[in-house]
Amino acid sequence: MSTAKPRYDGDGSWKNRKFTETEWDRLGGQIRKQLRPYYPDKKAKSNHPFGHPADGFANAMLAEANTAVSIMLWLGRRLTKEELHAEQLDAMKVLKRAEYCLDNLSHDFDIMLGVDADILGCRDQIRALIPRIEAAKATISKLPRAKKLSQAQADASVEMAIRVLRVWKGYGGSVTATADMAANAGRGQVSDSVKILKILGDALGLCLAEKTWVASIAKARRKVSDL
Repeated sequence: MSTAKPRYDGDGSWKNRKFTETEWDRLGGQIRKQLRPYYPDKKAKSNHPFGHPADGFANAMLAEANTAVSIMLWLGRRLTKEELHAEQLDAMKVLKRAEYCLDNLSHDFDIMLGVDADILGCRDQIRALIPRIEAAKATISKLPRAKKLSQAQADASVEMAIRVLRVWKGYGGSVTATADMAANAGRGQVSDSVKILKILGDALGLCLAEKTWVASIAKARRKVSDL
C-alpha cells in the first residue's frame, strides 16, 4: 500500500527556487563579482555610470542559466502519481466534509456568521468542484511515470550549458578550446566553461559536480552545431 503523502505547494518552489526582487538583485551582485575574472577582455575598465562591461556579461549568463533551469525543471519534474493520488484523496475528504458542515450548520452558529454570509452559495461552489476532483483520479492513473530528479537535473544542465556557452562565445570566449580542456578535469585542469557553469548552477540550486558539468558540455556540443 502506498505511503505517499500530499505535497501541498502554493508556488512550485519544490521544483524550482523562486527569487524575490531583493534576492535576485543580491544574487546578481554576487554573480557579477564571481564571473568578472572570466570576462574575456582583461583590459576592460569600468565605464561610469554604466558600470564595468563584465557586468553585462555576467547578467546575460545568469539570465540564460536561470531560464534553462526554470524551464527544464518545470517541464521535467512533477509529483509522482502516488503523491497526486494522495492529494486527490485528501482534497476529496476535505471538500466532502466542508460540504456536509455548510449544509448542516446549527442555527445558533449560522446566525453568528451574519446575514451576508453566503453559506449555501459556498456549499454549492464546493459541491460543483467535487466531481472535478473526483474525475482527476482517473486522469492521474493515466499519467506516465514522473521523471526522476536526477534526470531532470541532467536535462537542465545540458540546456544551461547550451545557453550559457552561447553567451560565452558571443563575448569572445573559445567554446571549443574550453570544452576540450574540460576533458582533463579529472587531472585537475578544469576549464573556464566548467567553472562558470559550476558557479551559476550552484547559485540557482543546480548543484552538480564539476565532472558532471564536463559531461554536460560534451552533450551540449553534440546536441547543437553552434558550440
